[in-house]
Amino acid sequence: MPKAPLKAQIIISLFAVLAIAYGLSIARVDQTPNPGHVNVVPGQLIVVRMNVISIAPTSSDPGVVAPLPINSSSSPRAYFLALKPGRARLSATSARTCAECLSASVRWTLDVTVWPG
Repeated sequence: MPKAPLKAQIIISLFAVLAIAYGLSIARVDQTPNPGHVNVVPGQLIVVRMNVISIAPTSSDPGVVAPLPINSSSSPRAYFLALKPGRARLSATSARTCAECLSASVRWTLDVTVWPG
Protein backbone atom coordinates (compact mmCIF):
# COMPACT_ATOMS: atom_id res chain seq x y z
CA MET A 1 0.00 0.00 0.00
CA PRO A 2 1.53 3.37 -0.99
CA LYS A 3 2.24 5.89 1.74
CA ALA A 4 1.11 9.50 1.60
CA PRO A 5 3.82 12.05 0.76
CA LEU A 6 5.77 13.32 3.76
CA LYS A 7 4.23 16.80 3.48
CA ALA A 8 0.72 15.33 3.68
CA GLN A 9 1.67 13.19 6.69
CA ILE A 10 3.01 16.27 8.49
CA ILE A 11 -0.13 18.30 7.74
CA ILE A 12 -2.41 15.49 8.91
CA SER A 13 -0.38 15.08 12.12
CA LEU A 14 -0.47 18.82 12.86
CA PHE A 15 -4.21 18.93 12.23
CA ALA A 16 -4.74 16.00 14.62
CA VAL A 17 -2.67 17.69 17.36
CA LEU A 18 -4.59 20.97 16.92
CA ALA A 19 -7.94 19.18 17.02
CA ILE A 20 -7.00 17.40 20.25
CA ALA A 21 -5.60 20.58 21.84
CA TYR A 22 -8.69 22.60 20.87
CA GLY A 23 -11.02 19.96 22.29
CA LEU A 24 -9.09 19.84 25.56
CA SER A 25 -9.02 23.64 25.89
CA ILE A 26 -12.81 23.84 26.37
CA ALA A 27 -14.58 22.89 29.59
CA ARG A 28 -18.19 22.03 28.70
CA VAL A 29 -20.77 22.04 31.52
CA ASP A 30 -24.49 21.27 31.27
CA GLN A 31 -26.89 23.33 33.33
CA THR A 32 -28.31 21.48 36.29
CA PRO A 33 -29.67 22.94 39.53
CA ASN A 34 -26.16 22.53 40.96
CA PRO A 35 -23.55 21.62 38.32
CA GLY A 36 -20.90 21.53 41.03
CA HIS A 37 -17.25 22.31 40.53
CA VAL A 38 -14.84 22.38 37.61
CA ASN A 39 -11.03 22.72 37.47
CA VAL A 40 -9.49 24.61 34.56
CA VAL A 41 -6.19 26.23 33.58
CA PRO A 42 -5.57 29.83 32.47
CA GLY A 43 -6.67 30.39 28.87
CA GLN A 44 -9.30 27.66 28.97
CA LEU A 45 -12.80 28.45 27.70
CA ILE A 46 -15.76 27.44 29.89
CA VAL A 47 -19.04 26.84 28.06
CA VAL A 48 -22.21 26.34 30.10
CA ARG A 49 -25.09 24.88 28.09
CA MET A 50 -28.37 26.08 29.60
CA ASN A 51 -31.92 24.75 29.46
CA VAL A 52 -33.51 28.20 29.21
CA ILE A 53 -32.29 31.56 28.07
CA SER A 54 -30.60 33.36 30.95
CA ILE A 55 -29.37 36.88 31.33
CA ALA A 56 -26.39 38.40 33.05
CA PRO A 57 -23.90 35.55 33.29
CA THR A 58 -21.57 36.80 36.02
CA SER A 59 -18.38 35.85 37.81
CA SER A 60 -17.67 36.53 41.48
CA ASP A 61 -14.10 37.43 40.42
CA PRO A 62 -13.85 38.64 36.79
CA GLY A 63 -10.07 38.88 37.20
CA VAL A 64 -9.91 35.09 37.60
CA VAL A 65 -12.76 34.00 35.30
CA ALA A 66 -14.26 36.60 32.97
CA PRO A 67 -17.70 36.33 31.35
CA LEU A 68 -17.59 36.71 27.57
CA PRO A 69 -20.36 38.70 25.84
CA ILE A 70 -21.21 36.12 23.17
CA ASN A 71 -24.87 35.83 22.17
CA SER A 72 -25.94 32.70 20.37
CA SER A 73 -29.53 32.51 19.20
CA SER A 74 -29.26 28.86 18.18
CA SER A 75 -28.81 27.51 21.70
CA PRO A 76 -28.62 29.28 25.05
CA ARG A 77 -25.06 29.15 26.34
CA ALA A 78 -22.86 31.21 28.62
CA TYR A 79 -19.17 31.63 27.84
CA PHE A 80 -16.37 32.39 30.31
CA LEU A 81 -12.58 32.58 30.01
CA ALA A 82 -10.17 31.50 32.76
CA LEU A 83 -7.58 34.26 33.14
CA LYS A 84 -5.35 33.54 36.14
CA PRO A 85 -5.09 31.10 39.08
CA GLY A 86 -7.74 31.51 41.75
CA ARG A 87 -11.38 30.68 42.51
CA ALA A 88 -14.62 32.14 41.20
CA ARG A 89 -18.32 31.36 41.34
CA LEU A 90 -20.17 31.66 38.03
CA SER A 91 -23.90 32.28 37.92
CA ALA A 92 -26.73 33.50 35.70
CA THR A 93 -30.25 34.69 36.30
CA SER A 94 -33.45 33.83 34.50
CA ALA A 95 -34.59 36.01 31.62
CA ARG A 96 -38.21 35.18 32.40
CA THR A 97 -40.14 37.56 34.60
CA CYS A 98 -43.30 36.92 36.55
CA ALA A 99 -45.76 39.05 38.50
CA GLU A 100 -44.89 37.34 41.80
CA CYS A 101 -41.12 37.72 41.34
CA LEU A 102 -39.63 40.85 42.87
CA SER A 103 -36.17 40.02 41.64
CA ALA A 104 -34.65 37.69 39.10
CA SER A 105 -33.96 34.22 40.42
CA VAL A 106 -30.59 32.55 40.04
CA ARG A 107 -30.83 29.77 37.44
CA TRP A 108 -27.47 28.12 38.09
CA THR A 109 -24.13 28.51 39.83
CA LEU A 110 -20.81 26.84 39.13
CA ASP A 111 -17.68 26.93 41.28
CA VAL A 112 -14.46 27.18 39.26
CA THR A 113 -10.88 26.68 40.36
CA VAL A 114 -8.22 27.92 37.97
CA TRP A 115 -4.98 26.01 38.48
CA PRO A 116 -1.56 27.32 37.44
CA GLY A 117 -0.93 26.17 33.89
